[in-house]
Amino acid sequence: MELPQIYCDKGWSLLKFGSRYYEKAKGSFEKALEKEPENSEFNSGYAITVYRLEDHFAEKPSKLSLEPLRLAVKLNPDDVFVVPLLAIKLQEIKKMEEGENYIKEALQKHPDIPYILRKQYLVMKNESQYGKCQVKDKMEELLRCCIYYFQKVVERKPKFFYPTIDLVKMYVEQGQLHKADEIYQKLFTTSNHLTSLEKQQLNFNFGCFQQFDRGSPSEAIKHYLATLKIENESFERDKCKRILKRLVENKIRKGKTDAENFAILGFIHQLDGKKQQALEAYEEALNIDPENEEYFSAILKLKLFL
Repeated sequence: MELPQIYCDKGWSLLKFGSRYYEKAKGSFEKALEKEPENSEFNSGYAITVYRLEDHFAEKPSKLSLEPLRLAVKLNPDDVFVVPLLAIKLQEIKKMEEGENYIKEALQKHPDIPYILRKQYLVMKNESQYGKCQVKDKMEELLRCCIYYFQKVVERKPKFFYPTIDLVKMYVEQGQLHKADEIYQKLFTTSNHLTSLEKQQLNFNFGCFQQFDRGSPSEAIKHYLATLKIENESFERDKCKRILKRLVENKIRKGKTDAENFAILGFIHQLDGKKQQALEAYEEALNIDPENEEYFSAILKLKLFL
């Protein structure tokens, strides 16, 4: 096997292990591209990696992945993974029409690929927020189409995690919360076969579902905490930590000073390496619940390192 291909294969493998390995994956694709700069697969891998490294929740969208995505699409216009990402990136930087054109072309070539349908829906959803009524009129039909194809994928491969999560999100978009809830419960009952990253994503998505769609922050907190306790560095874990910290601090600020809130805050401080702040939070928790052995044990361990 040629050395550049080895670097490329290594890059794809690293991508599968989550956000902690994205920088290393980027480095592998860069080494492959040094030898073969026009290789479509190498450019595709590099563009996807740069896209994943961006903060898509930032107020000002990053443009770092734009040119790599453009080049990857130029080299392989039929890439069903990169074309939708370019469309989403163009939409992020307000080039709505150009982004939609890429998605439409991809749909003409591959009308029954759920991944493309999902990205098309996201593009159109964003456009509808800018007041395009004609776009809003098309969304319901596209949503039904998305659900149909994702259902087919899940029926054929019921243990295929990512399409199942996408199907849940489509049901939420359609307002069928009971169906979304049913699928989540099935995923939890069969979660033994999931990887650590998939378990994090399951708890994170269900936490968001409880917080934003069910209006149950207490249930959301349970699942955000479950995500944090899975020791695997990932985007979901980092995002959970920020959301959970904000939720707990808001509860404390409003006077809901139960022991669990302080204990969760202590755990987050501990993960961030803020041992003194973690100790103080756990001590507050123990003052409220003096018989709690978990809080007492956490305090002892923290004092050993201070």
